[in-house]
Amino acid sequence: AGSDLPSLACRAEPDPDDLSRGLRAGAFTAEELLRRYVRIVYDNSGSLLETARRLDLDRRTVRAKLGMMKS
Repeated sequence: AGSDLPSLACRAEPDPDDLSRGLRAGAFTAEELLRRYVRIVYDNSGSLLETARRLDLDRRTVRAKLGMMKS
């Protein structure tokens, strides 16, 4: 669905090694960790609604964490 597409020109693929190192080092704030996790789930599902369902979040929260602008 068109509303599920990000307004960002390209999506940066999260680096699992960076995420793992950051987690072990305690380098992320809770907000940054949530943004990164939402991005990973979204990249795997390809859908705002599916990401929201999997994470038990409102679709508007998912959109905000992904940095998407409402069209």
